[in-house]
This record gives sequence, structure tokens and C-alpha cells, in this order.
Amino acid sequence: MSDMPKPEIAGDYKPDGSTPLANSARTTPVVLGPLLFVLCLAIIGFVLQSASSRVTWELLLRDPAATFRGSPFSGLLSHVGVITMMSIGCICLFTATLVTHHKSVLICASLFAFAFGLDDLVMAHETVLPEALGVPEVAVFSAYGVTVLVLIAMQRKFYGRPETVLLALSPIFFGLSAILDQVPLASMSVDLEMVLEDFAKLMGIACWGGYWIATCRGLIANGGAAT
Repeated sequence: MSDMPKPEIAGDYKPDGSTPLANSARTTPVVLGPLLFVLCLAIIGFVLQSASSRVTWELLLRDPAATFRGSPFSGLLSHVGVITMMSIGCICLFTATLVTHHKSVLICASLFAFAFGLDDLVMAHETVLPEALGVPEVAVFSAYGVTVLVLIAMQRKFYGRPETVLLALSPIFFGLSAILDQVPLASMSVDLEMVLEDFAKLMGIACWGGYWIATCRGLIANGGAAT
């Protein structure tokens, strides 16, 4: 038994310092990844500062509650929605690198999730796009609606699966949130309307995320096959 060769495991170092399954070509992206991530954030910071004199490193780096001396719970539930959408984007993009089929729809779903999350984080549809580019808020909501419907249509192979119910519910909640945002209801207080609008959006995000998480899990388990 003692003479049997020890099986090689990925990551085991040989005496010469090499690994059985790793080489410089594979490890270089892993090492450079964090550096490129921070570099991209720095570039974004410089671009934002050059675009507006009111944008400073302190404004970009410090927590909003500390900057404006507000409650640490300010926007907590909204931030949870942002984190969820960004996570959905990461899950879809990661799954696209593992499966052999449905890569295009997964990449599109990830880009939509990233765009939605970033928009919700900086309120681009309310301030940045209308003021800086002249894009009306209704046009942004319309683009989101069309994108959601196109992605739903691209998932027609999966119709009939249990998680498809979540896919069908998500545009309903997203649409309800958009309507409440654009159409003030005289019979409803501003606070109640805001609560309903945001919780409708959160329900849409939850349904959307639940569907894509279940779909990605199924695709990985089946090697990308639509079964």
C-alpha cells in the first residue's frame, strides 16, 4: 500500500515548483483579475470627476450615510434590490462560461441585470439620463420592458417548467412599479404610493432572480441542455 503512487490533485505542488494542472497561462488571469477590477474602478472615478466638478473621491468612496450624515439604514431595501440584480448578472455570466448552449441568452440576461442594478443604484433613469443625455424616463422604462419581453421570448424552450411562473410574474410587478412611478394616484398618499412602487419592483426582482437562478442551476446540472 505504501508503494502506491499518490494521485495528483489540482493545485498540488511538485518539487520543481510547478503544478500538475496549472501553468502561467492559467494563473496570470487569476492574478491580474483583482488588479484590473480596481483599475477599472479608478478609471470610472476619473471619468466621473472629469465630467462634473461636484464629483470628488470622497463622494465616490465614502458611505452615503457618512457623507450626508443620514441614517445608516437609508435606502437599505433598495440596496438589497441592487445587490440582487448584480448577483443575478454574475450568476448568468458565470453560467455562460460553463455551458455549451444558451450562451447568448445568458449573456443578454446578465447585461440586463447589470444595467438595471446600476441604474437603480445611481437613479440614472430619474436624473443622469434625462439631464445629461435628454433621454426621458418613459423611454428608459420602455426599453427595459422590451428587453424583458424579448428575454422571456428567448426562453420559450423552457416554458412549462415550474420556475416559468416566476418569469411570467416578473414583468407584471416591474410594470406595476413603473406605472406607480409615472402615474400619481390622487386617492393614495405619497408615502403609500412610494412603498407600493418599491415593493412591486422588489417583487419583480425577486421573481426575475428566482427564475434565472433556477434556470442556471438546471443548465449547469444538465451540461447546458434544455431538458
